[in-house]
Amino acid sequence: MGVALSITAFHILACILAKLKLLTIDVGEMAMAAIAFNDVATWPLYFASSGLKTNVAKINGAKVWGLLVLDISTVYAGKILETFLVAMPCTIPVRESLVLSVLKNTKGMVELIALNIGKEKKVNCFV
Repeated sequence: MGVALSITAFHILACILAKLKLLTIDVGEMAMAAIAFNDVATWPLYFASSGLKTNVAKINGAKVWGLLVLDISTVYAGKILETFLVAMPCTIPVRESLVLSVLKNTKGMVELIALNIGKEKKVNCFV
């Protein structure tokens, strides 16, 4: 709960500041910098905590490792491909399409949080 309360919706603040025409003045820039620093610091702490709870030793066998690699690769490739397929007709440059692809691959934090909460509460998702 502490993590959820300390993370500001970066994109929402950016939209608010842009609509109020405060994004490019000193106070807007300071607000965005502070929020960005706060989010980065709060996320790397969550991921460090989450990573320490992960036991990869429980992943046994080449087949399971292969499926894991295949799953992760498919997800990343799918997001990159779909971004390019949408970007081309919209005349978005290739470099910007790649940036969008990388940003889309950072999504999933909420799902990781939900998964870890379920694990801690011993919720069986695979019934």
